[in-house]
Amino acid sequence: VGYSQISTCIDYIMGDYSRDMVPGSFSKIVDNRFGKIALDFAGAMTDIKPFWNYTTQNKRFEQQAVLGNKLTKHWWTSRLIDLKFCDCIKYAEVAGSGYAHLYYNEYIGDNDCSPEDPRDVLPIRPPNNISLQDAMGLIVRRERPLNYLKDRYPRQWARGLIKADRDMSAAMM
Repeated sequence: VGYSQISTCIDYIMGDYSRDMVPGSFSKIVDNRFGKIALDFAGAMTDIKPFWNYTTQNKRFEQQAVLGNKLTKHWWTSRLIDLKFCDCIKYAEVAGSGYAHLYYNEYIGDNDCSPEDPRDVLPIRPPNNISLQDAMGLIVRRERPLNYLKDRYPRQWARGLIKADRDMSAAMM
């Protein structure tokens, strides 16, 4: 029933105070308590250290487990992964699900995490509705600027295939 309101609620939680939901006879002043409660809840859920630990039963690999735990702690704190998980929880508060897209970021030379809108994460041939891990693949739909794509795919044949799908920037509208 509320699927059509997901975008409005996510915008409200993320700080874009939509006044479309306020009846016309009321004041347009915004006291975003809804967003504050959502932020407090998401902050409480992510105010933790890394919640996994590497262990081994083989004495020869104990040093690798220790190094893995140190790398995990450094990654969590230096890349601000807890803040990115906080945005995933904000999506889950509204849409019932959030997706933390873990990937290797070649610009920073390290693993990274990106919170994704669950409506933009499309599983390929999922056998069930329980986990994305069981799907054959995953499509993460994302809008990119034209210059990003031309820079990412610099070959001449690819540049000719990349076309804009609208006439002007949204900022000029």
